Amino acid sequence: MKKIIFRIFLLLLLVPTLLFFITLSSCGSGGAEEPLIKIGFDSTSSTGSESVLNAEVQVNLSASTTKNVTVDYEITGTATNSGTDFTLADGTLTIMAGATSGNITITDIIDDAMVEGDETVIITLLNPTNATLGANTEHTYTITDNDSAPSIEFNSTSSNGLESVLSVDVQVNLSASTGENVTVDYEVTGTATNSGGDSASDFTLANGTLTIWQAPLQAILPLPT
Repeated sequence: MKKIIFRIFLLLLLVPTLLFFITLSSCGSGGAEEPLIKIGFDSTSSTGSESVLNAEVQVNLSASTTKNVTVDYEITGTATNSGTDFTLADGTLTIMAGATSGNITITDIIDDAMVEGDETVIITLLNPTNATLGANTEHTYTITDNDSAPSIEFNSTSSNGLESVLSVDVQVNLSASTGENVTVDYEVTGTATNSGGDSASDFTLANGTLTIWQAPLQAILPLPT
């Protein structure tokens, strides 16, 4: 009888020790933490003609993750948004769990006939979730102008009027509208006397410069008599 009691007592001493060992082992067997994920553009700049309707700008993760990653983006640049040159509102990009990249799409790029030079769309990444910002947080997309500079010339090669007419306008035309101001110098010659207000002169018009402001196709050069 004494022998049986001793064995039960020994078992009771061993059980708490075994349970304590199992508990410690369970605490130390959790899964490893995911590496720190960085998010950024594939490159800092790219270029496309205004004849290209849509352009995609790629955003990359440094590694895949089991969580969805989101990042806000903000639009600036010299090109005019809201359908004038392109369409892309400020927004949020989501890269789904398991994926390592996503695209921000510049849409409805306008192929106009206006000479306006190259223009830029600048996209800046902000406020990521489940990731941190990497090195390339800003991307500049350049829309290249595919229009040639317009030619400039007089509306006609000659005109006439009575000397009783106090002033005369001579029209100068552009071959196409432009998003930039156009200037042209002019020089005055001929058989009539031009002496800047002298009573013996025939008219007054000094050599000068004509400016045609952006968008209009024509301008008037006044010729005082």
